[in-house]
Amino acid sequence: MDGVGRLEQVYALAYQCQSCKGFPETLLVQRVGGKLTLCGRSPMEHVPVSTDIPKSIRTYYSQSVIAQRSGQILAGLFLLRTAIEQWARKFAPAPDYADRALEAYMTTLPDDFKARFPSLRQIYEKISLDIHKATGSSELYDAMLADFVEHFEARRLFKIADPK
Repeated sequence: MDGVGRLEQVYALAYQCQSCKGFPETLLVQRVGGKLTLCGRSPMEHVPVSTDIPKSIRTYYSQSVIAQRSGQILAGLFLLRTAIEQWARKFAPAPDYADRALEAYMTTLPDDFKARFPSLRQIYEKISLDIHKATGSSELYDAMLADFVEHFEARRLFKIADPK
């Protein structure tokens, strides 16, 4: 019982595929009163990340997708913005602000690239507006994730080397 007399329970539910007999998936569900909440799972979800996404920011990308799939759109947007910031910081002096780091990054791109493919600066700005309003727009997330991936796919097509 919780402090107000509601029933509290925790359930661990294990499921194994009867076809492949693979490792069981386990879900942790909490019940407080009449409300059930998914609290955890094992194994944790893994998101395959395209090799077009630089290795140094793949974790942020993957965590962003997991957050979005878990219904935490605002957290997913924050992690996607973090991936952009961490990438841009490779092109600017260490203590520089994200907007200046993004400017420094954009100067390294060919003009025809900037004219034809999504800009990380614009993606960053759109995500920042949503985060500051605390909206957590699913539509914005989907569009910005697609633009983010397209930007890095284009870097590969243009054979733009990653910084050392």
